[in-house]
Amino acid sequence: MNHVLESTTVCLFSLFIECFSYYSEFDSDVTEPPGRINEIGACYSLSCIMNTFNKSEYRSLPQVRDLLETYHYNCYLRDMNSVSRRHVFIVIEAPRRRKRFLIAKRLGKALGAAVMFSPPVGWGKFRGFFNKTIEMRRAFHSLSLYGTANNALQYLGRRPVVMSGFWLDQATFSIAKKYYPDLPPPESSIFQWPKDLLKPDFTFFVNEPLPRAFIKKREESIRYQILQVYRRWVDPPITELYVDNDIGIPAVVEEMLTFINNPALTPSSLRT
Repeated sequence: MNHVLESTTVCLFSLFIECFSYYSEFDSDVTEPPGRINEIGACYSLSCIMNTFNKSEYRSLPQVRDLLETYHYNCYLRDMNSVSRRHVFIVIEAPRRRKRFLIAKRLGKALGAAVMFSPPVGWGKFRGFFNKTIEMRRAFHSLSLYGTANNALQYLGRRPVVMSGFWLDQATFSIAKKYYPDLPPPESSIFQWPKDLLKPDFTFFVNEPLPRAFIKKREESIRYQILQVYRRWVDPPITELYVDNDIGIPAVVEEMLTFINNPALTPSSLRT
């Protein structure tokens, strides 16, 4: 019995080492931004995530091994942005997650697209355990984005993909919170998309004002700061849609479709 347990432990640990080495091969040239940005919410590479799980206090935990085994089994593509694809990848960002979800579903239906969310299907069982500390929660949700991106790649050869919230949802909040009230200049390295993460062809930020009665002054300031982060982002470009309370979801989706269907705005990677 002890021999079986020992063999299983060695096998799972070997899987972790293989997974860590497998992905550090292609993202070893990724430069992390300066400062503490990675400590408060945003990871700029897969190696940043794996470095967290490789810490002595985490690497031997059964839940960590189970998570990495799940990721390694389902997510085998290396350089996401080097994979040729024919269909469009669209991300919807918005302050209100419920509104973002409904817009993504309606836009997906209009395009005949696969609609995706993070964490991926089947990862919900890990939530409770990885919510115990900020560092574990950050690593889990960051890895979930890579898992969802890998799933998206499986569809993009056949149909468009619409995602409700992606990497910028976490990154913009982290940047806004860290640098409040003064953001770095637009050329700062913090305004860079991770080199090893699938990059959207279209990113829509739905700027919807919330009733003042529901937010405090500090929260309103952070929301404004997040908006400024979106406005400074260049690659991938962000399309901001201002939506007041009188504009319904169908109208928002119609406006998005005008951008998506405009040949002049079609990404060069998708042109035939």
